[in-house]
Amino acid sequence: MRLGLLTNSLSQVGWDLDRIAAWASENGIKHLEVGPAVPLDIKLFWDIQSKYDVSICGLIYCRNFLSDDPEEAELHRKNLRERIKVAGQLGKDTVVITSTGRPQDVDVTTGLTKGLEPVVTFLEEMLELAEQHDVRIAIENCPVMGNIAVSPYMYELLFERIQDHRLGWAYDPSHLFFQFCDVYEPIAAFGDRIYHFHAKDTFVDEKLLAKTGTMAEQSWWRYTLPGKGQIQWDRILSELQKSGYSGIISIEHEDPYWSETPEKVTEGILEAKKHLEEFKNFTC
Repeated sequence: MRLGLLTNSLSQVGWDLDRIAAWASENGIKHLEVGPAVPLDIKLFWDIQSKYDVSICGLIYCRNFLSDDPEEAELHRKNLRERIKVAGQLGKDTVVITSTGRPQDVDVTTGLTKGLEPVVTFLEEMLELAEQHDVRIAIENCPVMGNIAVSPYMYELLFERIQDHRLGWAYDPSHLFFQFCDVYEPIAAFGDRIYHFHAKDTFVDEKLLAKTGTMAEQSWWRYTLPGKGQIQWDRILSELQKSGYSGIISIEHEDPYWSETPEKVTEGILEAKKHLEEFKNFTC
């Protein structure tokens, strides 16, 4: 397994890709998952990889591709298609990480399974393009940004309908944890379809949860750095190793306690790196 970093947290404090790559390389993080705030520029990516000891391992773009607004939907589809093409140019098994899209009339009150058919049609279209460019697409299990693939059950349904192994799972245990899903067992169950991994933890305030319940508001849980929440990272990494996963462990920093300034964000990333490296030796 190789340690990586999603660029979003540093883009949000004003760093461009050059500065992110320089800092990551200096601190032993050699794989970058590039977020949508970074210009999609193949020359920039090649220049960064030749200038610093880093590689671009993934391009992430999670949006609602099935929006009822046709202009919005087409804009997002266009941006995703462009990332598939650029990922093919980058090679080295660069993964495109995205969401499924979700019709506006599909939500938790209707049940997300209602959105399966239009999602399958959309993903099959993207997979045709992915095959042309020799790219794999990994769906992240984030419950927002226009997504129905939020739980192991939804991935079962999705992979039953789409057996093309260019489609896989960008596994993020933090999203599963606050839904009270098992975060460990699915790694073995879906091992050959996990193509990318986001290292992010979750803290659940059980006292507050007992008072508010799950629906009144969402302050009873928050994302944290790995090691600052309730996920057992020794177990997570052990399950990944047993499943044969040899891809990227990408630090996705969304902890509000280490945010707002470059100093806090970089300190948070290094805290996450230190915790993860306590359990496994990562290769370059």
